[in-house]
Amino acid sequence: MIFFILVTFFLILCWFNKAPFIANPLANYYFKRVQFPQTESEHKDAVQLLTKVINLHPADPILLRMSYYSRSVSYFELKKYDLAFTDVSKGLELFPDYSPAHRLKANIYLALHQYQESLAEYTQAIQLDENEPEFYYDRSKLYYLHLKDLTKALQDINKALQINPVYPPHHDLAAEIYLALENFE
Repeated sequence: MIFFILVTFFLILCWFNKAPFIANPLANYYFKRVQFPQTESEHKDAVQLLTKVINLHPADPILLRMSYYSRSVSYFELKKYDLAFTDVSKGLELFPDYSPAHRLKANIYLALHQYQESLAEYTQAIQLDENEPEFYYDRSKLYYLHLKDLTKALQDINKALQINPVYPPHHDLAAEIYLALENFE
């Protein structure tokens, strides 16, 4: 009798796909078909595949997070900022500590010329992962190009260089900031 009850309970969980340990092979299949989109056509294909994954409501939280994030990236590359914003926000509701999603949200705000919101998201990404040089680099560009705060731009680019001293774009931005500060050394 107990065996029958356990099997019935397990089947009910499977039916409603609520148990976290039940994988959705079709969702995994669609997700694995998404490569690293580069072209507009590839981003459109990625959006279609990732929409299928999301609509299957996968129980795997990592798969769901990556699906929302990846679809948001594709929407961003397609310049569909409202859809990108919706997806990245949904992903952050589920996983608020995912620092790349905060960076993406900052980039969306930047594309929409909402600089203070962008600054807040870059700062959040840095707080979550203070060893990622690209977060400092992006925030440095925001300070330099849009907020016109050369001192903070220099602090951030120097932090990026401290973490990764060999990446040429970081050196290029540092040189631009030093020139703007009229520090020619």
